[in-house]
Amino acid sequence: MKWPKPSTASLPSTAFFMLACFFAGYFAVTMFSLGRIVYDDREGPGWSPITKMADGKTGLSQSALETIGFFALGVGLAALIGLIYVWIHLLRPLMG
Repeated sequence: MKWPKPSTASLPSTAFFMLACFFAGYFAVTMFSLGRIVYDDREGPGWSPITKMADGKTGLSQSALETIGFFALGVGLAALIGLIYVWIHLLRPLMG
């Protein structure tokens, strides 16, 4: 697997966020598809976020994985905020 290229990033913080989204998306797709969907790092003419790989697996482009990772990080942050809210307002008063 080749590392993704944050070529559109002008700031280091943007490049870091793009890499964080990519790896979150890569992890989420790998875990939920059980390895049937892979990262398509091929370069060539045309642009399609979903391709068929030579081994028969489905391949996702870098931008598709970054988008999935962005939503995965958002859902994770919302779940963390929800757990903190439940802890502070519901469980903590019950503990005394």
